[in-house]
Amino acid sequence: MKNNIDQLLNVIELMKKGLEFYSNSRNYDGPMGTIAPIADDEYGSQARFVLEQLKTIENINHEMEKDYETLINDFNIKKSQEEMINNIEIFKQLGGDNNV
Repeated sequence: MKNNIDQLLNVIELMKKGLEFYSNSRNYDGPMGTIAPIADDEYGSQARFVLEQLKTIENINHEMEKDYETLINDFNIKKSQEEMINNIEIFKQLGGDNNV
């Protein structure tokens, strides 16, 4: 599964490189004239739009990763607190210190 994710990320990165080329309007005019293979792209507007969408998705993924880490950390803290309370209860049941 990890290989599939890595391959997908590599493909996305290659697509981004291509879109970055087509989104740059300077690449459309040169000594050979207009070189845009996409006639309706208006000098890279579609490629720029897709790049903006990719950036939005990257930001969303980054936020989701941060939220996930926060949830896991909160869960681990709560679990540790519950284990501590359970240990205190077991200690009391075993005749431990009455002041606990």
